[in-house]
Amino acid sequence: MGENGSNRRDQQLLVRKMAFKILPLVLVITCLSQIDKMTLNYAGVLGIYHDTGISHDQFGLLGSMLYIGQIVSQLPSAYIMQRVPMSKFLGITSFLWGATQTLMALGDSFPKLAACRILLGVFDASILPATVMVIKRFLPRSHQAFYIGLLYASIALAIGIGSLFTFAMAHITGGGLSPWKWCFIIWGLLSAIGGVIIFFVLPDTLDSRYLSLSKVEKETAQRVLEDARRPTTQSIQWHHIRESLCESRFYCQVVISILISIPNGSIGNFSSQIIHEMGFSSLNSVLLNIPRSVYEMIAYIGLAFIIRHTRCKHQVAFTVAFFMLIPFVGLLLLAVPPIPPAARLFGVCIAPTVMALSGLQTLISTNVSGTTKLNFYMMTHVAANTVGNYIGPIMMRDPPRYTRAMVGFLTATGVSALLFVYYGWSLNRDNRRRCMHFNELPASDDKDAKEGAVIEDRTDVENKRFIYQP
Repeated sequence: MGENGSNRRDQQLLVRKMAFKILPLVLVITCLSQIDKMTLNYAGVLGIYHDTGISHDQFGLLGSMLYIGQIVSQLPSAYIMQRVPMSKFLGITSFLWGATQTLMALGDSFPKLAACRILLGVFDASILPATVMVIKRFLPRSHQAFYIGLLYASIALAIGIGSLFTFAMAHITGGGLSPWKWCFIIWGLLSAIGGVIIFFVLPDTLDSRYLSLSKVEKETAQRVLEDARRPTTQSIQWHHIRESLCESRFYCQVVISILISIPNGSIGNFSSQIIHEMGFSSLNSVLLNIPRSVYEMIAYIGLAFIIRHTRCKHQVAFTVAFFMLIPFVGLLLLAVPPIPPAARLFGVCIAPTVMALSGLQTLISTNVSGTTKLNFYMMTHVAANTVGNYIGPIMMRDPPRYTRAMVGFLTATGVSALLFVYYGWSLNRDNRRRCMHFNELPASDDKDAKEGAVIEDRTDVENKRFIYQP
């Protein structure tokens, strides 16, 4: 028993060491990606309308153009990501999106800005799936929900950091450039530098010099990390995709992804303008995005803690469905007849469906097995997320109340909560079926069977010993 306790301590120390090495890289690059997407939001109150002559509806289209680029690049990105080392793939795409962000400062008309936004979406499309795959490869399954929660918390942190530093950048007027152009230039350059660092530093295997693992640590990692035993690149397993297309949960997660992203896409692009229309100044409208950042960080980390350290970790889908009440209340505050600005500002803060996004990502990561199948789930999740983010800004018409849009967002939030309930029920149903037949499987070779399932890259359906985590 003492030896088992020592092994557990060694494994915990190893996981912490690898998390300390991996997480800063993926969190920073994810944070920069989110800031770049938010920069258009800030530009909306920093002079982009005056300098480029775009209309309110064209601004909404610019918010959606990024997601057109993401949709176009989903399949090519999934194909390349499975064949290229993750450090090179993530590093190059991060550098290119940073360079594109910088070029946004040259846009002086709607067509030029739209072209840059589409390119930004092309390069940004695979950032989140790639970072999740890195976490899945180098951190054990039992810890992934918590670390994915931290990944999404970095997205929330980006809102606060972006708002604070953009407030400072708004006072820059040198070089004859407007403040919104300096925002695009500075954040774009930082993202390009981040891409270079990722290219040379992010590990692809346990043999990476950056990880500095001893021989014993590598052997321990091989036992603890299922995905570390899979090859880093391999051919596409088409039967994994066919299996996915036969699952009701696959279509359920697609619809959920679309619905929860519709309000997120609108708030992400229009929050500064919504706040400005409450009577706040342009600069204060940028700063007042910070409370939303604080709420989202608390929501992400809080959900990660709940599903890691409480009984709710066995019922993630139902927990997320319950917490969907929070964004529903926020959207209700924005949809009802005129109320005090403080109440509407509170509604803006809690309207994003952040817990649903993190919870769905966790459900996919922990309940889908098989490299190609997981990649397919991830890329379709991102594609559906992209569709929702595209729809959201287009719905933002009739300012300053946006009543019809808010009613649509309320409907989407309510339906997605019901679909989370179905998702959890279906996972519990499949677990009950497996438990009924589990005794029919040979018990003596349980460890070898699990090892074989990993090495052979079996899916969760093919591996009869796979237990779902609803």
